[in-house]
Amino acid sequence: MSDFTSQYQCVGCMLQSPIFKLLSSEELIKIEECRVEVTYHPGETIIKQGTACTHVISFAHGLAKMYLEGDGRNVIFRLIVPGDFVSGAGLFVNNRHHYTMTALRESRICLIDSLVFIDILRSNQQFWEEYLRHTQTRQIFYMDKLLRLSQKNSRGRIADILLYLSNDIYKSNNFEMDLSTPEIAEMTSMSKESAAKIIKEFCQEKIICLDEKAVLIQNISLLQDISKKG
Repeated sequence: MSDFTSQYQCVGCMLQSPIFKLLSSEELIKIEECRVEVTYHPGETIIKQGTACTHVISFAHGLAKMYLEGDGRNVIFRLIVPGDFVSGAGLFVNNRHHYTMTALRESRICLIDSLVFIDILRSNQQFWEEYLRHTQTRQIFYMDKLLRLSQKNSRGRIADILLYLSNDIYKSNNFEMDLSTPEIAEMTSMSKESAAKIIKEFCQEKIICLDEKAVLIQNISLLQDISKKG
C-alpha cells in the first residue's frame, strides 16, 4: 500500500531533482502547494502506460524501472534513481504516458501537478532551457541504447548492462542486484534463457562473481572489451 505522508519541503530540499535548483522561492512554493509525496513499495506501479500525464515526478529515494509494454513482452529502457526527473513523453503531445514505471525498491517520489509545472516553464526562460536540455539528453541516451541493441551480439549486450548498472546505477563494481534474470533479458531484448546462459558464461570465465543477488565484477577491463567489441 502506498504511503502519502509528507516528509520534505520544496524550499531547501536536498533531495529534489537538479532541474528545480533553477526555481525561485516563490516558484518552489507554488510547487509545494500542488505536489503529493508518495511512497511506493517494490512491484507497485508508479506510472501506467496509456494513462493521462496529470503529474510530473521528482524521484527522491529508491529505484524504479521504466519500460514499454508490448504484446506479451516488455522492453526496459531505463532505470530511475534518486535525483531523476520524469515528465512523461506525451506531456506536450497527447497528454498520455507512453511507458510504465514500476518500483524495484521502496521509492519516495513527489508528484507535481503538470499544469502548474507547465505554467512555471512558460514564465521562467532558464528553467525552460534546462528542461529542454534534460529532455534532449534523454533522447540521446535512448538513441544510443537503440543503436547498441541493434548492433551488438548477446555477450556485448549483457556486458553493456552490467557496466551500466556498475557505472550509472550502483556506482560500484560490487553491488546487490535489484533486477531478476527476466528483467535483464527485457533490458537487452533477449530471451531469459539466453540472458541466463551469458551470465553463467561470465561467471565461469571469472568476469563476474554472482552469489544470489550479490554481483562482483572481477575483470572490469575484459568486460569493457566485450562491450566494445560486441
